[in-house]
Amino acid sequence: MSNLSRNQCAIGWPSIVLLLAAFAGAVGAPMTVANGVLLLLACAAPTAAMLLIWRGPPPPTVAELLYAVNISENRGPR
Repeated sequence: MSNLSRNQCAIGWPSIVLLLAAFAGAVGAPMTVANGVLLLLACAAPTAAMLLIWRGPPPPTVAELLYAVNISENRGPR
């Protein structure tokens, strides 16, 4: 999961759900209004929650901040 971006996950999840629905329809599962609503919710709800919650990279840790300051002090003015 660490190699996937937020956009890739947002596109991938509905694609997987729609492929499963297409497979179910090809096998003979009935497509009713209730199934359509369930399919829409299965595509939209997790994707919307993921896009709202997953906000980019985490803030830098104290160790990363100290390392960055240490490197800049060792280089000195140029």
